[in-house]
Amino acid sequence: MKTLTIKPNELEAVALAASKKQVRYYLNGVFFENDGGMIATDGHRMHTMNANPLAKWSKGFILGNADIKAIVGFCKTHAKIIDKSLQHLIVIELTHAAGDISCRIMVEKLELQAYRCNAVDGNFPDWRRILPSDNEALTEICFNAGYMGDFEKAAKLVTDTRHTYIKLEFSGGGAPIKVLCHNPAFMGVLMPVRVQL
Repeated sequence: MKTLTIKPNELEAVALAASKKQVRYYLNGVFFENDGGMIATDGHRMHTMNANPLAKWSKGFILGNADIKAIVGFCKTHAKIIDKSLQHLIVIELTHAAGDISCRIMVEKLELQAYRCNAVDGNFPDWRRILPSDNEALTEICFNAGYMGDFEKAAKLVTDTRHTYIKLEFSGGGAPIKVLCHNPAFMGVLMPVRVQL
């Protein structure tokens, strides 16, 4: 049994891309890969974060949206009432075994809250197959502008810089777009749409 330590802002940043629709329920949360990475997608965009490359699980698991909302909400509430010098020390410890997820919210070595969650029962798709590869010439592309706002929110959550910048890496015509920010552990992927403007 392994424990993964992540920051609430990292979990919140990745969860921005999680699906809210019940049709593909296995996308309704954040997938914790067996190498410590976090991935969320709704099929139109994807956020990934290499949270802890030292963590190794025997099998990945999906933490559901409702549990993420409760955990991140608790962290935000307590960040407002604890001393400002300790706010950056709030961490989430996740332990996964046989479909059960135990979550401890910590400041330094003090436990603030403990949760018991169930992993979403489903298989997360192979997200690496949609990663952009080549850099062909590109003349125009359309995408949902609202998703760019979520990438900006995610970049603000995972970087400590005064200004938030994102970098778009384009591939060929209808291929996905890679979205990067100042934190090299975070990456997004945005699927283009075909519309006539």
